[in-house]
Amino acid sequence: MIAANRGGVWADVHAPRFIGDDMAKKRLKMGTSTEVRRAVNRINNMVLNGELDAKTANALLYGCNVCLNAIRTDDQQAKLNELERLMREFEQNGH
Repeated sequence: MIAANRGGVWADVHAPRFIGDDMAKKRLKMGTSTEVRRAVNRINNMVLNGELDAKTANALLYGCNVCLNAIRTDDQQAKLNELERLMREFEQNGH
């Protein structure tokens, strides 16, 4: 499950995935590209250690990719907004 919160995006990881599972929930913080990279590393380690099945890992990695693309889009929009602001200032100053 992926849920948004004020501090970014979190994904709940349940390992193993059985009904009535008593294992503690794990959280992957994915609010920045650095956090997404850490989440990908953590998912890969969980698969390698047998703590997570490949199907669940693929779903989580897809979620990481979606989050990373959203972060990139937000970063690009912020840069575009800054360029537009600078252009308006340049035009207003008569240059």
